[in-house]
Order: sequence, then structure tokens, then C-alpha cells
Amino acid sequence: MLGFFCSFLFFAVAASASVIPSLDGLLSNTSINTFLESVGLDPADIPSSVRNDGSTVLACSILSVARHQRVEVAADGANYTAQADENWSPTAWGTPACIYLPTSTNDVAFAIKVLGFTNSPYAIRSGGHSPLAGWANIDDGVLISMSDVTELNYDNITQIATVGYGNRWGDVYEYLQGFGRIVVGGRVPEVGLALTIGGGLSHLTNRFGFSCDNVISFTVVLANASVVSASAQTNSDLFFALKGGTSNFGVVTRMSLKTYPSGKAWGGLVVYNNSYQDQYMSALAAYQKQGQVNDTSTALLTYLAINNQTIFATYVSFGDEVKPSAFQPFYDIPVVEDSTALWAWGSTTLYLDEQAYVDLGHISTNESLKVRGIEGGSYVLMPQPISTSMITPSQKTGGNALGLTPRPQMWFSLNIGYELASDDDKVNKIMEESIAELETLTKARGLYDEFIFLNDAAPSQSPIRGYGADNYKKLEAVSQKYDPSGMFQHQVPGGFKIK
Repeated sequence: MLGFFCSFLFFAVAASASVIPSLDGLLSNTSINTFLESVGLDPADIPSSVRNDGSTVLACSILSVARHQRVEVAADGANYTAQADENWSPTAWGTPACIYLPTSTNDVAFAIKVLGFTNSPYAIRSGGHSPLAGWANIDDGVLISMSDVTELNYDNITQIATVGYGNRWGDVYEYLQGFGRIVVGGRVPEVGLALTIGGGLSHLTNRFGFSCDNVISFTVVLANASVVSASAQTNSDLFFALKGGTSNFGVVTRMSLKTYPSGKAWGGLVVYNNSYQDQYMSALAAYQKQGQVNDTSTALLTYLAINNQTIFATYVSFGDEVKPSAFQPFYDIPVVEDSTALWAWGSTTLYLDEQAYVDLGHISTNESLKVRGIEGGSYVLMPQPISTSMITPSQKTGGNALGLTPRPQMWFSLNIGYELASDDDKVNKIMEESIAELETLTKARGLYDEFIFLNDAAPSQSPIRGYGADNYKKLEAVSQKYDPSGMFQHQVPGGFKIK
């Protein structure tokens, strides 16, 4: 099957200002008037009924007065609902008090200034691909949707692409196609660019490293509403922290990326019957030992839908070879053909070991029986082979926050699909029990690694702790330096926090 599947986050961060509260805990009229005048607004435009109705109502009112065409509220009907339900999974849909749609970095900075002054809870959404509730949406707070921050620019001389954080990776790929270039981005076109601040796996990672290691610079709005650049030369500690430290330091509004010649590609989706699970898991180990090492132009993305008796695998090669020999271990497995739901996921890491891969497949098969009583239950294992060639490029770009051990490893992501929100707790319990079973084996055999891929982590997990004690301390220091008030730790409830 000829074809090409190329694909590949964003969470963000915010600010706090000095305010003068009244005796009842609300902002005083004097402080509100002073703030409004400082941002060029007429205090008369904010009625007393709004001033006395709580921080979020006040924030929405100020944003609406200042940027009327850029704010959606429930009364707007279909427009509001479309934005509130924009997230990929219904588990992440929300009911924000208002939705703010900036078009530029300055628009974002204005919102952060307002939210800092009012001390309002808020969320930031780039692509909204995470199924985790509250990560890129919010109930009753302010949702900043980056969907209209869609700058796209390519410099033919420097071969650098500058992209706004409201784009999806498919937008970036389509734009750069006209220049014959490509970036190390998401594996699914609909995913947002925030993937990079979680590390970011790409079909090109085996050759060029993780997505975060191909960022040249970030433009960031800090908690005090100032705008800074973070690169290897400027604010290098912040640059390091953003490469895996996710939404703990500021709101990323755009980034500059290395580009590479797009060239030819071979690939496509192959479906197998899950009765060949053992053979497939052994083939994964064989590929990781040789094919992935010898041919860094190759990549694969696998989903083992265990209780549906199906294995889905996307194979990609950026070389000239049709059916590359790197994938030879998979070619002897019989093929079925050359699938919407709620989703929960979690992840664990172990070092390369063929027997462990096979045994983890067996454990997952047993664990999948637990979803039989779940309406629409689907239990999917997604093994992601990580080579040393994926890890080492970060050393040439100032490092990243991930703290990866430089040896072949497998990131095992577990995905559970289901239909009823009332089953959330049951599914989360199954997720925790399954990961515990997997890690019992890997720990007993000395194969366990504490790293958890943040982009695939469950809300009950602590992926940033898995970056190692030294990197965790560095991230704490960067957070304290760039967000001393702790806005992104407290006012932005979603995301994996440092503190």
C-alpha cells in the first residue's frame, strides 16, 4: 500500500497583578477603575452588577468590552457550543463562563493581564487532543482558545518555519509542502502544536529527535503579561523547561522550527488479527534491535485493540525503498487488510526485551477482560519503540527536560475507549490496575524506567517527576523565576503541575 501518513501540543501558562480587594473579598471599585484605565478602557463600560458578581464574570466582561468580536458566551448559541465542544474527546468538553479567541500574541498578553488582575481560573487550548478533563477546557472559568493564532511563515534563506500555536500539524504540513519542506511534528494531522512542550513523538523522530528538540525558539507570554523569546541563546533556562515541562511557565503563542527536505515517502495502514499478537510483539523487538537502528528513515505507530481482536499498524519510510527491509520482521504476519468514543489513557516505560514485550501483551490481554462490563469498552495497547537515535539529538540543541536514559526502550501507552461518562471512575480504576500489573513485571525483571511520556500520561500519574530529581529541580527553579506568583500552578487547573 503506497501512501504517507505524517502527523504530530499545546498547553500554556499565565500571570498575576497586584490588586486591592474590598472587605468582602471582591475587588474594590478603585482598583477596578485604576486597572481599566491602565489598559485603555472606560470604567463606565463595566457596570456595578458585573463588578460584584465574582472574578470570572468580571474577567469575561472586561475581555468582551475590549475585544467584543473575540469573546463567545453561552447566549451565543451554536458558536459557543462549537468552541466548547471542540476538544477531540467528549471527556474534555467543558462549559466555560466565556471563550476568548485571540488572534495574536498581544491579544494573549492582554488576556493574561486581565486574568491575573481578576485572579480568575482559566484554561488554554491549542488543538485540544488530550482526552483528560480540565486539561484544555474548563467549567465556569475562562477558556483561551488559540484556534485563530494561525501565523504561518517560511524563510527560504534560513529554512526556518515560524508557526502560530493555533495551527494543527496538518496546517503546517500543507503549508510547507509548497516549499518542499517538512518539520518534526505530530503523527496525526488534527493534533495541535502543544505536543512539542510535552516532548513530542513524530514519524521523523528516529532520524531527527523529538519534536521539542527541533524547536529553535518559543514566543511566550509570562504570568506578568510580558512577552519573551526563549531559545538556546535567550532565556535558555526557560527554553530547556518548555521542552517537556508543558504548561507550567507561560503561554506559548508561536515557535520557530527547523525544517527538512520532504522528499519521497512510503507507508500506509496494515491491519492484522490479534491472534498474531505474540508474533507481532516479537517482531517489534526485532525491529527495535535492527531495523530501527539501521534505517532511521523508518517509523511505525501501533494500536493493539485487544478485545476487538485487531492490530492496526501504520508504517512509514522516508527513503526510496518500497516495503523497506527494516520492516521485514512484520512481513511474515498474515494481513487482514492492506475505526467515536470516550477515551482514557496512561503510559509506562521499559527497556528493550523481547520476552517482556510478549509477556506484557499477555498481561494486557488478561486486563482487557475488565472492560467487558463497560458500555462500548475498547482496550487498546500502543507500544512505541524508542531508539537511542531519537534520544541523542537533544544533546546538540541544549538538552530537554525529559531526562531520558540513552538506551533502547518501549513507551507502552494504554488506551481505553468507552461510551458513558458514568463509567469514568470504573475506567480510570481499570487503567490504574493495568499499569500497575505491567510495572510489577518490568520492575521484577529490572526493566522498569520511571519516565512516563507526558503526552500519553493518565491524570493520576506524575510524568514530570519521572524526568529525574535534577531536572525536576531545574523546572521548579524556572517556574519560580518566570512565574513567581504561581499563576500557572494555581489559576490554570489543567495539566501536569510541578508543585
